[in-house]
Amino acid sequence: MKGVIYMSKSKKKQRTIYAFKTVLFLSNDDKSSTEFGWDAEKIKNLMGMLIKLPELNRRSVDPNSEWSMQLEKCEIDPLKPNIIFGYFHSTKQGLRTKVQHIETGDTKDNPKLPGYNEIRTTCFTLRLTDGLFLLADYGDNVASTARIARYLTQFGKELCPEINLSGIQFDNLISKDFLDKLNSFQRINTLEILIDSKSELKTDDAIGTLQEELSDVKQGKIQIILQRGDNPTLSSKGVYDWVKNKMKKHIILQGKIKGKPSPGNPKELRLTGMEEKYQNKFPTDRDEEVLTEPLFEFIIKLAEERGVIS
Repeated sequence: MKGVIYMSKSKKKQRTIYAFKTVLFLSNDDKSSTEFGWDAEKIKNLMGMLIKLPELNRRSVDPNSEWSMQLEKCEIDPLKPNIIFGYFHSTKQGLRTKVQHIETGDTKDNPKLPGYNEIRTTCFTLRLTDGLFLLADYGDNVASTARIARYLTQFGKELCPEINLSGIQFDNLISKDFLDKLNSFQRINTLEILIDSKSELKTDDAIGTLQEELSDVKQGKIQIILQRGDNPTLSSKGVYDWVKNKMKKHIILQGKIKGKPSPGNPKELRLTGMEEKYQNKFPTDRDEEVLTEPLFEFIIKLAEERGVIS
């Protein structure tokens, strides 16, 4: 058609698979919480509840009706019984402006009714032997690990009270490559990190307090710089432990380290994507949603081959 520029149709979409360690907390008699080890019997009971959730149609809805999500599929891999795989369906309030035909330019009212939004799919695997959790993430994903943790905690308490579950948490796994690079510095003069503050994950540390105080300005990122004045050297071990702890609670987008490295290493190190993650492109259906079968095949293989987490 004259006056129309056609773009080549994309048949694949990228997904980024992030790796986490699942941490479970039990309630004590004094109402405090205690982290417990990966106890096989407790996990078996909890997973028995998890697999039933799709049949029970349990949904989590935002108090302001901005989004909703529910576990739509959850199964044990018949060939690898130590791996559970499944996906969440979610929706999010979006645009309801007029729609336009891509070729003719004809415009009409949006056929979406108020409250109806597109369904998105977020796939995952959980390895029962040690709690390795893999999440296939994408831009504007509603089913984040923070929301999944709250979802499973809420319904875990309801459906499996004998476990005395008080909470579920997914800790970021830091790639060994990053830890090796951080340890390559004999002395660290400056550390800069950029933290994603759009996450709903509320924490009781200073960064969580800062997120709360700055919520009105709609900030998306927080930059933190560690540097000493009189003595320009930071404790390498202290920096290592601090970053590792922050990775458990916050998404670190970028990092920069300056200092004295071990022989053969650069004086300045810039890093992006500190989390352990894997990227791949997958075929899509006619609605341009990623097909779940090839995605599951990829992440189940990752779950099978990835080494034991401590």
